[in-house]
Amino acid sequence: MSSTPEPEWDEEQAGWMLALRLYRQSLCPNCGGDLTVTADAENEDSFHRIPPVQCFRCAEFSRSHEEWKDEKHPLSYLHLVPKTPDVS
Repeated sequence: MSSTPEPEWDEEQAGWMLALRLYRQSLCPNCGGDLTVTADAENEDSFHRIPPVQCFRCAEFSRSHEEWKDEKHPLSYLHLVPKTPDVS
């Protein structure tokens, strides 16, 4: 009895994976922006920042992580932060 291994991807799937790789290479590793736009010298003064928005759930995650950081194996703790139900 014998078997013939099949390729992991057919030609179309391999083409999609190549396209995905090329797409990812075209992005800034820091901000995720399209490098043809974000690294173009003509756009040097085209970007502006806006004040950050605070996510209150992330803030609670941060407080929970801080509280448990000195425990043994702190990365093993799953911090759950559900929304408190509205009480009418």
